[in-house]
Amino acid sequence: MAITIQPFIWNDLSQLTEETIIDDLDEKCLEEVRSVLEKYDRASKFGVALLYKHFEVHEGEVLVECADSRTRTLLTQAITADQATTMDLMPTIWRFDSGAGYKCSYCKKNHHSD
Repeated sequence: MAITIQPFIWNDLSQLTEETIIDDLDEKCLEEVRSVLEKYDRASKFGVALLYKHFEVHEGEVLVECADSRTRTLLTQAITADQATTMDLMPTIWRFDSGAGYKCSYCKKNHHSD
């Protein structure tokens, strides 16, 4: 799978704060997303994530998540494009805005360490 580098895909987002709220319009939107997922029988495959800025993602980096089932931890880290191209990755988070869709986070296929 080709990794498309979108280094600043996270950097324009707000940080998660106590002021981050989910309002009635958000709830209505989520209900419509649920309806579309059910229409295509994908409700158990896809979900929705609140997009927010974790930290600055630098030029040439992508975010990759790894799970450790022994310690029951999930780690998301920035890695270089060179590292990403040597790994068997699949996108796990997409961002849709400005009329486009972007892959913005990846996971190793078979990412659980036992």
